[in-house]
Amino acid sequence: MENNNEGNLELEIPELEQWIISTFSDRLGIPIQNRESDFDASGVGSLKAIQMRGLIINTLNLGGNA
Repeated sequence: MENNNEGNLELEIPELEQWIISTFSDRLGIPIQNRESDFDASGVGSLKAIQMRGLIINTLNLGGNA
């Protein structure tokens, strides 16, 4: 399910927060209102969380800490 390719996108914290919010909406179909939103109350279940983890690993440069 998961490959070992780590992404190369590097973002500062404000851009990272916006990337996460946008990715939930655009790629996973779950609208997150803002960084203060409760993921569970927004409808993020375990399957969507696993999918998001994969997107994070495959897109972002985690400095070798995937």
